[in-house]
Amino acid sequence: MVLQAYMVLWTMAATMLVARDALVPKITEPPLPLQYVYTNKDVDGKKVDFDITLKCGAVSNPDEIREWKRTTGSDLSAFVNPADGSLKLPGIFEGTSASVEGTEYWCYATTSIGKVRSTNGTLVFASFDVSKWKRAPTTLSAYKGESAVISCHFPPNAMPPPIVEWTVDETVIDLPTISYTAVLGDLEIKKARRSMDGKKYTCRIVNYRVTFSLPSSRTTILQVNDIRGTSIPPQFIKEPQDTVANEEDEVILECAAAPAINYAWYRNGESVTFTTSQLFGIGSLKIPNVKASDGGVYYCQAIGMHSNNASRTANLTVHVRPTITTVYDGNYIAYSGSPFSLNCVATGFPTPEIKWLANGSDNTYGGHLQVTKAVKYEDSGMYQCFAINSAGTDELVVRVIVRDPKIYSVSLQPRNLSTLYGEVANLDCHTSGDPTPHIEWKLDGVPLALDAVNIPHSGDEEINSTRRSSLSYRILDKELGGVHVLTCTAVNVRGFKESNSWITVEVEAGIKTVQPTVAHYLTGFLTRNLVEFTCLPVQR
Repeated sequence: MVLQAYMVLWTMAATMLVARDALVPKITEPPLPLQYVYTNKDVDGKKVDFDITLKCGAVSNPDEIREWKRTTGSDLSAFVNPADGSLKLPGIFEGTSASVEGTEYWCYATTSIGKVRSTNGTLVFASFDVSKWKRAPTTLSAYKGESAVISCHFPPNAMPPPIVEWTVDETVIDLPTISYTAVLGDLEIKKARRSMDGKKYTCRIVNYRVTFSLPSSRTTILQVNDIRGTSIPPQFIKEPQDTVANEEDEVILECAAAPAINYAWYRNGESVTFTTSQLFGIGSLKIPNVKASDGGVYYCQAIGMHSNNASRTANLTVHVRPTITTVYDGNYIAYSGSPFSLNCVATGFPTPEIKWLANGSDNTYGGHLQVTKAVKYEDSGMYQCFAINSAGTDELVVRVIVRDPKIYSVSLQPRNLSTLYGEVANLDCHTSGDPTPHIEWKLDGVPLALDAVNIPHSGDEEINSTRRSSLSYRILDKELGGVHVLTCTAVNVRGFKESNSWITVEVEAGIKTVQPTVAHYLTGFLTRNLVEFTCLPVQR
């Protein structure tokens, strides 16, 4: 029955702990770093309702509250979906975008434990200036058997980057094919054939909600000429460009030339082996999952007939997403009335910026959070570290619990013992508290150095909130014969508590000193412990 009762109590305590931990707020799906917004007017002048939805997925708790903020500071409570915490904004009509372009949004999840904040999501308006894209059909000349590239020429500031579809004589090309490949929106023709002469190639933008179907705006007529009469060095149609990419992105370094019979790539002067990359299109280099080690100086060599070669160089810089290496196991315990500090160390390239948030507040403290004030219970809650660079963000969440420090007990055993001059007296001191106290030793009120000659051995071990220290004590000075007070002091941020032991030292066997001195009495009084005296017979 007793065992069953203990099991019931243990189960109840565990259930309460799990329930309490379930109230810890945690955001599992923050808003996207970049979210493209479409105005409510398409290229044909039609009004279309494009609502904006920003997500704020969080661990579901009974008392959880989710709220949204943005840099403009306006109230967003009317747009929060109570079911999932997402933010749904009405469509934005053309002409109003300037007031919210680049606006940052973030959400909070709040429970009785504390508050956490998401990373920021930025609204970017999808922009594509069709007036700058339109043009009359053009003609591209190519030689039979050589490569050719037809560019879509979309505006460089188009956001998001356009996804294109190509047609030949109004028939969609199912890319890639034996003859065609699309590289970064451009159509590459591996080998021009006479049958391609006079064909009309058109590109269309397909990722702007409303397809920009303007058949004549980007039409190129291909003109295929006979084979060149003389051998010339390859002339570059597309050259590799200096590129900055994030780790794990797909990187394409473009390269195309005519006339060219083959291509070779080099990185930092060494031939690329294509173990983590591959030739793509006419002569471009594709790295599907770029790593930091892939960065460097690349050059493409276009190989022509009769050793007529040409090359172009470009730099690839790889940015690495931050990774926080600091780990906190469980909760961090701080004690009322005392300061505390938290560290946050992160790797990444460029070097990440470190920011701390306390219970969702916008106060930032840098990589080392130092709370120097006297901590109060109100300082309990959720502390977040964000490591941020151009490649992304990493987050560390620490739950800080503020408790009152305590020293529960301290006991030094044995309380009384006798020893001969030069012999070892062994004592054990046990103490418990929160936080676990450390132990200091004193002889007759004077601190003992644990490396002194008369203390050849001392052991110290901690188990949970209890500390045990063993002291081997030996008197080597005959003038120290008599009664001495050895004190074990337990010390933590709460203060200290002491326990004494009285040691009677015999200078010779059978000869003892019996009279405790005033110093012994004062030592016992000052350490606030009961002073006990033992009267022993004196041999003359």
